Amino acid sequence: MLIECTKKRKGGTRISMPNPAVNYHFKPADGDHESPHVCEVAAEKHINRFLSIKESFTAAGKVPANVAKELKQAADEKARRKQQEEEERAAGSIPVSEETMQEITEALVALMDEIGTETKPVADANDIRMTNKIVSDFLADQADINVKNKGEIIKFANGCDIEVNENAQPGKMIKEILNVLLERFTVEEGEESDLGADADTDEHARALTDTDDEEAEEGAEQ
Repeated sequence: MLIECTKKRKGGTRISMPNPAVNYHFKPADGDHESPHVCEVAAEKHINRFLSIKESFTAAGKVPANVAKELKQAADEKARRKQQEEEERAAGSIPVSEETMQEITEALVALMDEIGTETKPVADANDIRMTNKIVSDFLADQADINVKNKGEIIKFANGCDIEVNENAQPGKMIKEILNVLLERFTVEEGEESDLGADADTDEHARALTDTDDEEAEEGAEQ
C-alpha cells in the first residue's frame, strides 16, 4: 500500500519499523519537494501503525501509474531479498546485501543523531556514549538476529565481510561491526549512500568507540 507522510522534510522522512525490520523512506516520487512524500508499505502491521498516526500519515492519493509501478517493484524486490536472506540463514549462513548494509548504516546514523540532539552533537565522543544495550537492541531490530548468540553475530559479520574479535563479548563485537559500516558507507541526508568514508561518518564511528560500560554482559551463548 502506498502511504503518504504529510510532513514534508528536507530529504524526506526515514523511519525504521520492527517485526519485520524495515527501513522506510518517504520522499517525493518525482523529486519535487512539494509533491507528496510517499513510500510503498507491504507489512499490514506497519500499514496499520502508520495510518494510526493521523497527524503525519495517510493513504496516498493518485500517483502516476509508472511511478506507482516503480515503487511497487522496489518494495517487492526488498521483500524478495529479505526472504532469500532468511532462507540462506536457515541453511547456516547470514548473507548481507550491500543495500541492506547501507540501510542499517543510515538507520544507525539517524539513531545516533537522535540521541545527540538530547545533549550535544553526536560527533562528540566524549559526551555521547553508545552503550552495549543500545547497540545490541539496534542490531537485533535491524538484522533480526539473536544478539546474545556470538555465533549469529559472527555469521552476520562474515556476511558483511567484516572481521571481528571472536573472543570479545557480544556488545563489543557489535560495536566493531557498526564502526566498520560507519567507516564504509557515506550517508547523505535524503540521498542513497555511496561507498567510502568522510568526516561525518568518521565522527559517528568515533562515537561508537568502546567505553567502559557499567552494564555487564552476561549469558552470552557460544
